[in-house]
Amino acid sequence: MKIMFNEDINFDVILSFDDKDQEFFNFNMKLAVDTTEKDLVHSILIGCFTGKCLDAYPDALLDLCKLSVCISCKEKDFLKLPCIKALIKRNGKYYFQPNQRDEMENDIVKNTVIASKTKNFEERANA
Repeated sequence: MKIMFNEDINFDVILSFDDKDQEFFNFNMKLAVDTTEKDLVHSILIGCFTGKCLDAYPDALLDLCKLSVCISCKEKDFLKLPCIKALIKRNGKYYFQPNQRDEMENDIVKNTVIASKTKNFEERANA
């Protein structure tokens, strides 16, 4: 049984893409106390498409360039959750261009279609 953090956490999310306009999302989500950073990012991406056609959401992320996240919660202890600390350490930003990724971002996209068609930063800038 997972131990859950009591309060919902509010997520304001911006998804940036290679070849389409940014998309904005706002939703609340409960987190398990032991949620990993990778699982948090996957949950955020899934949360963006809750209530929409979930079958289509992986295709929507094929050319994902950047994930920007702002968080809030009534209970300030949410800042002590390890996955939230990791998110804050990154200033809520994850970059998915192949030549901009770090080890965590590579782990997030590994074995998924997320950012599978995203171009390198220079290709996008020169397009």
